[in-house]
Amino acid sequence: MEKMGFNGKDYEGKHPAEVMPPERYEATRHLYDRVLAGETFAVERKTENGEDLTVHFIPLLNDSQEVYAGLIIALDITDIKQAEEKSAKLAAIIESSDDAIISKTLESVITSWNDSAERMFGYTAEEIIGETIYKLIPPDRQDEEPRIISRLKTGERVEHFETQRMTKHGTLLDVSLSISPVKDKQGNIIGVSKIVRDITERKLDENRKNDFIGMVSHELKTPLTSLTAIVQVLSARLKNSGDAFVPGALDKATLQVKRMTNMINGFLNISRLESGKILIEKRPFKVDQLLREMIDEAELTVSTHQIEFAGCGDLEVNADRDKIGSVISNLISNAIKYSPKGKVVQVKCEASDETLTVSIKDEGIGINPDDMEKVFDRYYRVVTDYNQHISGFGIGLYLSAEIIKRHDGRIWVESEPGVGSTFYFALPLAG
Repeated sequence: MEKMGFNGKDYEGKHPAEVMPPERYEATRHLYDRVLAGETFAVERKTENGEDLTVHFIPLLNDSQEVYAGLIIALDITDIKQAEEKSAKLAAIIESSDDAIISKTLESVITSWNDSAERMFGYTAEEIIGETIYKLIPPDRQDEEPRIISRLKTGERVEHFETQRMTKHGTLLDVSLSISPVKDKQGNIIGVSKIVRDITERKLDENRKNDFIGMVSHELKTPLTSLTAIVQVLSARLKNSGDAFVPGALDKATLQVKRMTNMINGFLNISRLESGKILIEKRPFKVDQLLREMIDEAELTVSTHQIEFAGCGDLEVNADRDKIGSVISNLISNAIKYSPKGKVVQVKCEASDETLTVSIKDEGIGINPDDMEKVFDRYYRVVTDYNQHISGFGIGLYLSAEIIKRHDGRIWVESEPGVGSTFYFALPLAG
């Protein structure tokens, strides 16, 4: 009674007309008339405090089956109402979403399917609910599902996982998946919620861009090769000229041509990498020898830094020597580029647990924590007052990361602003 604004002690034994304001009694009189007429029913009401109630009216009968009184029971349904509203809003969001929103059991059986899922994959809810998610997974990607489920069972989310899925008619779609575990009130994982975004158009745009970059890069290599040859001929003919300016100028021209060649090769490699045309040719080789070659090459063009290398013996990896060489070259070049003159660059390699780890440490400007997660992203560059005049497009570390990934390896960085950075990559040792 108190929830409805009444104090029971004030109203016991009295007719409603005696205790209610006239307008309130007239507004509710029809309810009392209905229950006194023998009708059992319920209505919903909201209290002065905004709580939701379900009020049940129940007639009470005497031995002659005549109504002599009415029982009124009020149940607080505020939580139920709020849950219903949230469910209705969630359902509206799911149905209006442009993304496919799918739920499934831990056994990969589909339990819900929104309109966008039907538009994207071609199956109606009636056709697909009760089937396993494997119906949407191409044959060559069936191993993805067990790996995803095993991660979700530990409570982990899988976000922005790019892969391919298959429509009812066999068309392959490029998609981005965000997958979350569904838990019961006790926190037990009982299912999976999956959001699927069609990124086919985005992938097509990326492929067009990569094709364009690859075409332009390839075309630029021809005049650059001619320019390199001309500079080399000039250097040979004028090395003994009496003008002291000429050899220095030609050396600088050679250096700039080399930088331009490296940039063009970088863009060309990105184009090949992302179109799946880059070739990884693995052969066993000694890492010590490759590291010494890359250090010697760096020292030919740079005299402002000291590079220290203790050697790593006869350790071998089974990898693409040229591609790993480009990774080492890029990391050494960055260590020199982003540290002041006169500083030391330390190159190390060591083996443990059938893995070879190479590290390149500098005494440079370091990297902020927010940037460390992004330095391997395509076209991402850390911009500071120190390096804003340093050339680059942010492709070297991205390419390095992709090359190491395709060797089943790992690449990472440890850094402290103002102290320096250490870049690492790890590869399986040759068996």
